[in-house]
Amino acid sequence: MNPHNGDHRYDAKVREIRAAGLAKDIPDFVLYPMFRAYSRMGCALSQLQAAKPGDALAMVKAAWKRFAEQGYVTEVA
Repeated sequence: MNPHNGDHRYDAKVREIRAAGLAKDIPDFVLYPMFRAYSRMGCALSQLQAAKPGDALAMVKAAWKRFAEQGYVTEVA
C-alpha cells in the first residue's frame, strides 16, 4: 500500500519524525492519513512544516482524535 497516495507534501516531516525516533508504533499507512486529517481540519500546513518533530506529531495526533470524535475514523493512534 502506498501510504501517501501520490501526495508527497508530508514526506520530509515524516522523515524528521522517524529520524527523531518518534511514532515507532505508528506505521506509515496510518501516519500519512493523520497528516491528511490535519490538513482537512483546516489547520495550516506551514505551521506543521515549521514545527519540531515531537510537536508536529502531537499536532497530527490531535487532528486524528478530532476526526475520530466526528466519526470519520474509528481508531485513535
